[in-house]
Amino acid sequence: MQISDVCVSLCTDKVDGTSLVFSSQIATLKNLMMTAEKLGIETSAPSLISSGTTLPADILHLKENLFAPSPECFEGNPEHIRILRPDNQSSEVSMCAQLIKKLLRENNYSLNDILVLSGNIENYEHLLPRIFEEYEIPFFLDRKTVLTKSPFMQMLLSILEILAYGFSYERIMRVARSGFFPVSQNDCDIFENYVLAASISHSAWNKLDNWTFNPDPGAFSMDEINRIKAGLVHPILDLLNMFSGRKTAKTITENLFLWMGKMGFPDIVDKKIAEFKSQLKTDDADQLRMVWNSFISVANQIADFMGSSFSTFADFYELFSSAAGELSVGIIPPSQDTVTISPVELFRSTGAKAVILLGALDGVFPKSHTNEGLISDAERLLLKDTGLTLAPDNLSAQRDEQFLVYSVVSTPREELFIFAPLGDRDGKTLKPSDIIYSLKEDIFPDIKEISQSSHFDPSEFQSREITLRHLAEKLFQNDWKKDSLSPLWKEAYDCLCSIPEYNENLLRLSEMNSHKTPNDIITKETAKQLYGENLVMSVSKLEKYNSCAFSFFMQYGLFAKERLLGGLKIADTGTLLHSVLCDYFKSKSAPGTDYGSISRNECFADISNLVDFAGKTLNEALYQSSHYYKYMLLRMKNIATSTAWKLIRFYAQSDFRPAGFEIAFGKNKEYPPYTLPTAFGTVSLKGFVDRVDSAKIDGNEYLIISDYKSSEKKLDTNLANLGVRFQPLIYANALTKSSSKSRVAAMLYLEMTDPYISCTTEPEVSRREKEISDKISVHGLALDSPAVLQGIDNYFSDKDAIHYIRLNPKSILPQEYFDEILNGADQKAIETAENILSGKIDINPICVSNFDACSICSYSGVCMKNK
Repeated sequence: MQISDVCVSLCTDKVDGTSLVFSSQIATLKNLMMTAEKLGIETSAPSLISSGTTLPADILHLKENLFAPSPECFEGNPEHIRILRPDNQSSEVSMCAQLIKKLLRENNYSLNDILVLSGNIENYEHLLPRIFEEYEIPFFLDRKTVLTKSPFMQMLLSILEILAYGFSYERIMRVARSGFFPVSQNDCDIFENYVLAASISHSAWNKLDNWTFNPDPGAFSMDEINRIKAGLVHPILDLLNMFSGRKTAKTITENLFLWMGKMGFPDIVDKKIAEFKSQLKTDDADQLRMVWNSFISVANQIADFMGSSFSTFADFYELFSSAAGELSVGIIPPSQDTVTISPVELFRSTGAKAVILLGALDGVFPKSHTNEGLISDAERLLLKDTGLTLAPDNLSAQRDEQFLVYSVVSTPREELFIFAPLGDRDGKTLKPSDIIYSLKEDIFPDIKEISQSSHFDPSEFQSREITLRHLAEKLFQNDWKKDSLSPLWKEAYDCLCSIPEYNENLLRLSEMNSHKTPNDIITKETAKQLYGENLVMSVSKLEKYNSCAFSFFMQYGLFAKERLLGGLKIADTGTLLHSVLCDYFKSKSAPGTDYGSISRNECFADISNLVDFAGKTLNEALYQSSHYYKYMLLRMKNIATSTAWKLIRFYAQSDFRPAGFEIAFGKNKEYPPYTLPTAFGTVSLKGFVDRVDSAKIDGNEYLIISDYKSSEKKLDTNLANLGVRFQPLIYANALTKSSSKSRVAAMLYLEMTDPYISCTTEPEVSRREKEISDKISVHGLALDSPAVLQGIDNYFSDKDAIHYIRLNPKSILPQEYFDEILNGADQKAIETAENILSGKIDINPICVSNFDACSICSYSGVCMKNK
């Protein structure tokens, strides 16, 4: 078949010479003419044809002067060109949606008459669908999706990656969340939480045996976890078992197709396409169909190209991901009436009446081209002279960008709107495009910028969702008094009430308004339901409340907590060390034990055995999973030994002896709950005392209450009065008030640590022991009684001796002040309990010189107090 005539149309302002904007088009024309001449094809002289479109005077002026060497100024304010400066990109899209609704209403436009463009569509991909749907604007997002970003291809690549490199949390969860495996989203959430909490080892993934380790029995059911695992992991292991020995790319492809057929993927894809179509999601249906066809094509081409060449899974994965990564799929624009949203570089001039340009920012519209790449511009020009044409140099690329700018401003037949947001979502200032400066200074000196307005005109209801939002704001402001609304808002209220869906929303909002309370309080009834009428609580929870009432409410009222992550945490090491110290001193607490005869080596040997046993008991799978955790066990042996040795030296030169470890008080415990009266009933306190030492002094039994800490802590009387660090005081009251014969000698915090000392030469044993002992901090309060102080430390007056605790005048208190702070602790506990039951949840964290509640809080992202 011969074609008698071919007509080529190019967008340019001249057919000879040079042009600043249309240089690429003129170059194309010259290449066509040269090619026709070489082939002996007769050509006619090129001619310029007018578009025949009548444009408004200001748009025509912009078209003719935007890139003119000496642009002429337009007289007056342009009526069809607007520059809009919203606060941020979210506000920009909202203003765009409002503008579209206004054009549809006032200019009698159809949706097809409006074209939305952006130089960086990636910044708007998540904003545009959400906001346009809220404003009830049908739209078509014209974009190309890289093949590897589709859920189906993400799943397939993850499976190939597992075959090549093994299982991992990221790979298996991409498979699970693809939507193509028989696993629900709820099962995905449960399985993901378990995998993160259990830190599944590589060997565990590759076994068909059921998993048995449960990091949180209250959160996970192992039957459920193994059911989900069977649906996710076992099919992939079945695919892996289909291979043996050396493999070829063809074998991998054939087995992959065979496995996918057994899994029913063709039917699953067909079902999803049909489901998308039934939901009128034709874009998603077309995209999935093209992704499936592209996958089949790529896999077949690799099999044909590689032939019978041997290939590893890793080589096949790399080749497949590279080939698929070069492909992208696009959607054919729908024929129905919709607003088209397109990247600037992909848009097609459809004769739109109104063009809306989003994100006219510096470096975005037009894009800047400054990076020459591996081959410089000068080298590109030299190669071009030899007949080898590569990608355009920076100058040519910049001229192509200018042509895109010209195409955008010359497309609208009636209206042009240029948006340039003032800042991004993080509040960072954004610089507008040079095009805007050119418009304001060279072409339209009288043009006015339109800034964002938060005023909502009730006469311009854009959608039911938007109307409901603003109506609810007004009703909440006037305590839901409908009669106080303006006639127009009353009409809007009646209109929404006539729609069942929105009437239900209004009723729900009205009920919320009737139950609203100040932001810093919940009702007493709610507090009673959350915590019980008679409060039963640990002392650490009271400290948590006094640190920040809102943080307490989030943790113990709403039970909001962070996702449990596997691995070794501070709480885990603390639990192990507490257990080891308790077991060690229980074995050494027999009457008459000579603590002075125990050597440090003996202590380390006993502690080492206890740590090994505790590691197996608490989490053997974790501590044996890597050399790091084995090292951490060794580290904890040293910490426990140093702490125990500190205590052994204390007992060796003290009258006090162990009276109990991990002493519990509460219901059905060694000691009854410590009960205090409140205005709302009683508060019953429970807890564990890490260690209690006792001694008979002057006919009375004196107690030392000690609390182990993983870092240095001081028993500060100011913090005790605030109720954020008064645990030892409450423990002392709970123990002494249960027995009239007991008195408090001291309340201490003991740091569990293995300190380092600095020295240039090997120090003497006595000096080394003294320096190590001094670096293990013991802080607290002691009774100002010479007999008690001498009982705590027989060498109390010897400044050169090794002391368990170095007491200073601030930490030695007379009996009267001792009793005062102990009674004050009880009163603070009562006050705290009453505040909890009254419903106070105000965001007012304690922040003093040596205590910052926000630094250890997990809910800063909720309260935003530290932002």
